[in-house]
Amino acid sequence: MAKMGFPQQWRRWISSCISSARFSLILNGTVKSYFKSSRGLRQGDPLSPLLFNIVSEGLCAMILEGQEKGWLSELSIKNLHVPILQFADDTVLLCQGTNEQMLNAIAVLNLYQIASGQNINWEKSSMLGLNIEDGLEEHMRRILGCPKMILPSTYLGLPLYQGRGTKQLWNNVIERCQKRLETWKGKFLSHAGRVTLIKATLAAKWVWRYTKKKSALWRQVLDTKYGSTQNKWLPRKCSNSTMSSLWRGIMKRAPEVIRHIRFHVRTGTKVNFWTDAWVGQNSLSASFPAVFHLSRNKEVKVSSIMSNNILAGRDLQLRRDLKEEEVIQVAELLQLLDSQYMPNSGVDEIIWAPEPDGEYTVASYYKLSQPAASSS
Repeated sequence: MAKMGFPQQWRRWISSCISSARFSLILNGTVKSYFKSSRGLRQGDPLSPLLFNIVSEGLCAMILEGQEKGWLSELSIKNLHVPILQFADDTVLLCQGTNEQMLNAIAVLNLYQIASGQNINWEKSSMLGLNIEDGLEEHMRRILGCPKMILPSTYLGLPLYQGRGTKQLWNNVIERCQKRLETWKGKFLSHAGRVTLIKATLAAKWVWRYTKKKSALWRQVLDTKYGSTQNKWLPRKCSNSTMSSLWRGIMKRAPEVIRHIRFHVRTGTKVNFWTDAWVGQNSLSASFPAVFHLSRNKEVKVSSIMSNNILAGRDLQLRRDLKEEEVIQVAELLQLLDSQYMPNSGVDEIIWAPEPDGEYTVASYYKLSQPAASSS
């Protein structure tokens, strides 16, 4: 913790927490006297998962160091390198399918056990080999002493499979959502309506998460594989043949989500002046199509046009002089822009317009989708 930058006082508090816990045993229905443990937290202590995550950072650091020294190699997706995935107490270690790599991985894990005092439960662990010979995979599995994972399987409640998935793989996820909908307003829908609502809600939530989680690993994988828009807010449209069936299904709901997205402009460096909805209910290209058609740069940023809430020289960067009927639209546009306040500090952000706090909720999307779902 000292190497991670935690101050001494904070470390003293944590040391006190893990060394002052007292426990007792119940024998034959009688509570015996308390005794003090050498280390550990009280049962249900909210610090427990946080401290576990700090210790798990040590494993991640050891894996990265092993890569730097050439002991381990990571999974590469174009320019994105993924050596390890961690979620709470679930860890996925990725390396090449060779005997040398496997032995090096075991050595790193053994060092982690010695350093942290945590023990890996190999019986609850599993090994998955992709595109390696069956004999070599079985040899590695015996070295590890853990069972073999057989695809399709599940991980964190979601289906895990190789290649293109089928609709049947997602049946369990849909059934769980249906059970929740039974105690919700979804019970008034037909079966087909429920399925439509489930698919729409799940897909819309992931589109929204894509807009907000720019640094998330799964977002980086999608951007590396499919690309994103120029301003990095939204997923880039690409042909259906290049997309997985899952991402293709999610992208079908993207227009519905984008329709209710607005941009809160602070500096305007990340928001498109014409095509992003940052002032009013629609984008300026939709509200003032004739002026948009005349613009020289249709991808210009807000910051390039606006300055201190006043048009920078009132230059909309148009291709030619205005005709009489176009002057009215430009005057309305200038009046709208002059009424906008820009703090010129902070970070531009995306908001969900139907909610006062700007945060997406499943309930709000349900209300928006209810007419379409009911009619299906």
